[in-house]
Amino acid sequence: MVYDSIRSTLHDSYVLKVVKKYAQLIPMYLSMPGFYAKRDLDVFVHPKYKSHYDLDSFDNEYAKDIPQQLEGSLDCGVFVSSYVEYLSYGNDISTNSFDTESMRIRYATLLWDYVNRKIQFDAISDSETPQKPTRNRSDVDSSERITIH
Repeated sequence: MVYDSIRSTLHDSYVLKVVKKYAQLIPMYLSMPGFYAKRDLDVFVHPKYKSHYDLDSFDNEYAKDIPQQLEGSLDCGVFVSSYVEYLSYGNDISTNSFDTESMRIRYATLLWDYVNRKIQFDAISDSETPQKPTRNRSDVDSSERITIH
C-alpha cells in the first residue's frame, strides 16, 4: 500500500518507479533469511500468500481518501509521521479531521515533553554516552615466539 500525500499524474509515475523496485526487493530480502519459515508461514497454503510465490513482487496500490498536502507546502514530515502513527495504532486516516498545523504543534509538544523528562530524570540515550576509550596496544615483535602452557 502506498501512502502518498502528493498525488498527481507526474508524481505518481515517479513514485511507482521507485516503489516497484522495493516491491521486488523486499520479498527477496524476507525470503533469504527464512523470514516466512521462522514464523511458520507456509506461503503455498496460507490464504494471503496462496496465489503467490514467496519471491513475487508486492502489489502496488495507492491508499485512497488520505489527507493531501498543498503543493509546495513542505509538510512531508508531518504527513509521514502522521501516517506512520495512524497505521501503527490501526486508526483511520481521515481527510476531514487532518490539520497540519495542529499535528505540527502536537509533535513539537511531544518532543518538548520528552526532552524535559530526560532532563528531569537525568536520562542518557545510547547516542549520548561517552565513547569507549580506545585500547592502547603495545608494539609486539611479530618474530617473537610465544608459548602457551
